[in-house]
Parts: sequence; C-alpha cells; structure tokens
Amino acid sequence: KTEALILSRYDKPGGGHQAALQSITPLAEHDLILAREQTATVHVDESLYRYVVMLAAASRQHPQLSLGLSTRGALALIRCARVEAALSSRDYVLPDDIKRVAPLVISHRLLLTSEAQLAGYTALQVYQELVNQVAIPNIGDNA
Repeated sequence: KTEALILSRYDKPGGGHQAALQSITPLAEHDLILAREQTATVHVDESLYRYVVMLAAASRQHPQLSLGLSTRGALALIRCARVEAALSSRDYVLPDDIKRVAPLVISHRLLLTSEAQLAGYTALQVYQELVNQVAIPNIGDNA
C-alpha cells in the first residue's frame, strides 16, 4: 500500500521531487564564486598533504582493494577538507577535517577485490583500516 502511494505521488506531473525542487532557493553565481575564492585561501599544512599522500599510497597497496585512491581523489579530499575547515570558521585545515570528510570523499573511489566483496568487506571498512594504519601528523611537522 505504501509503495503504491509513493508510485502514484511521484508519477503525477509536478509531484514528488518536482514539488520539493520548487522550494529550493538557487545559489547566486557570485556567491558561489566568492565561496570558492574563500575556500581556496584556507591553509593546508605540508604535513597534511603528506598525510593524504600516505593514505592514498596505503590504499593502493591494501590487499582488499583492486583500485586505491588516485591523485585526483586525494586532491578532492584536500579540497573538501578546506571546505570543512571554512564551514567551521577556520582558515586552516586540521587532521580532523580530513578524517571527517574522507569517508564521503573516498569510499566510492575505492574498488574492492572480488574476494573482499565475497567476504563481506565494504569500502568504508577498508577506509577505517587505512585511517588506523596511517599516522596522523603533527601540524607544522615538516620533517
């Protein structure tokens, strides 16, 4: 009965998702440009770049993965961490910003091996293993 109600509601012109979209206020282009410019100025310490590189390298060697995090995926992780920091009213990225956005940014970029899939692994579980395996840097540690 519930499923039939959903089908009938979403099948009607102007129903379902279309009605929800009408309530959304569009973002002005200049606001988007300003937000991009502001997040680009958020500082990322060199040690955090190395941390993301180590996460990516560890993912490429993980036995449960046939495809690890690419350089493009690592860049997306840095960029999203910058946004997270800006949304937290900071002009610098913390390791916690990276850890907070990483599951959302990288889990769909990791490709499990067939064996891992059959064993019931998920990309999120592998991500957790990677985070536990790679040491979190001290900010400013440029060694």
